[in-house]
Amino acid sequence: MNKGINPIISVFSSAVRHKLWMPLYENLSTSKVPFEIIFVGGNRPSFDLPTNVRYVYSNVKPAQCYYIAAHYCRGEFLFCINDDFIFSDGALDQMLKAHSEWTLTSPRYPRSAHGGCDNKTNFQTIGLKEHNLPQPVGFLINKSLWDTLSIDKNFVSMFWDLDIFMRLNQMGVRTDILENVHVIEKKATNMSRDKKGFGDKLFFFSIWHGPKHADGSVGDLLPERRIPVQELQWTDDVLITSQGTINERWD
Repeated sequence: MNKGINPIISVFSSAVRHKLWMPLYENLSTSKVPFEIIFVGGNRPSFDLPTNVRYVYSNVKPAQCYYIAAHYCRGEFLFCINDDFIFSDGALDQMLKAHSEWTLTSPRYPRSAHGGCDNKTNFQTIGLKEHNLPQPVGFLINKSLWDTLSIDKNFVSMFWDLDIFMRLNQMGVRTDILENVHVIEKKATNMSRDKKGFGDKLFFFSIWHGPKHADGSVGDLLPERRIPVQELQWTDDVLITSQGTINERWD
């Protein structure tokens, strides 16, 4: 059966590691729900993709590739992931069953997946010692809710999704971390070596954190964003020109 016909779930990702795409596809295919996958990035695959997998070439910055990928999604529900994720079997079925409209539904991120972090401690990787927000790592969202948002054009590659999460939390959207759905990373990114990611981290701090504490540690998370969102826009050159930070690209 062609699971891409009238997909219920659209999985989307900014993606360049095409050697990982077929293992991801086979993994998601352990679910029965019709789905499609939209990959956007600057590294064309050298093999044919399944009929319910679409690749769009664009070498703009990764955050904008996510924006482009979401634009092409046709499903009622969107599932935002990294292309190096692998899930427990039947993940799409279980997430859809547990999902409700005013909710971000996320798989659990076990401590063994990456650096000893999980959904409850992941904020510690950006300098926060204490928080009470369970951070989604990959999330399922109603397309109707996603369409009310846009990615801030000042992000280059990372932390845009955390900004989305904070904005939704501010709107009263609940986050549901599922204990029976797990995610692991096949090839994790070392943020400490990612200069673009470091710039995104500083930008996130500037819009969601209060003043530093007396001991120099990161200030508390704020209940509201400091500045308005500068949204990415769908333009004639969105596939070829990065918006916001000038000349930022995948390479």
